Amino acid sequence: MNVHSGDQNLEMNVVLLSGGEMYMNLPGISPDWLGIDLNTLEQKGLVLFDPQSDDYASQSLGFLNSIEEGSTVRLEDDTIGDRKAFVYRVNINISKYLEFLSELTEDQTLVDSFRDATIKSDIWVDKRNKNILRMVSDITGIEIIDTFSGNQVATADMEMKVHYSGHDQEIEISKPEGKIIPYRDLLEKVQGVKTFS
Repeated sequence: MNVHSGDQNLEMNVVLLSGGEMYMNLPGISPDWLGIDLNTLEQKGLVLFDPQSDDYASQSLGFLNSIEEGSTVRLEDDTIGDRKAFVYRVNINISKYLEFLSELTEDQTLVDSFRDATIKSDIWVDKRNKNILRMVSDITGIEIIDTFSGNQVATADMEMKVHYSGHDQEIEISKPEGKIIPYRDLLEKVQGVKTFS
């Protein structure tokens, strides 16, 4: 995922596992992963967001369910791996998407941040079996809202890329390879005190 704000560009990778495990990585800043135990943070009252807000696969499903009627445009065919694909460009009906997002997450701040956003998506569809292979969404006008004050502090644009594979198959998602820094260590360094006992 790429997030744009002004002339700044930020690439972010997120792995969300069951049981409250979450890993985040900012390749442009560090190769290391930040390991987050959401259950522990919630017990300490330190979770400032709903982890579902980072479930981009589910959010992309929301885009598909919110396509603006009559907005579909066929683009030039493409190939992904060994799969030939139709490519379509669509506009997302933001009102429908907000309804979906409200059901996905209890994070009202996240929902509010999309109220004035514009979303356009390109969708790659397998010619043989009609499975979706890729979805790239350009999201503009996202309001960055301060969690504590509720005030808008910035506006950002985001490009979200979702690649689909293993259709109708069970998949196993595991923690990323490489160095993982526990979130508690980061908090203790920033705050200068032990947050966890």
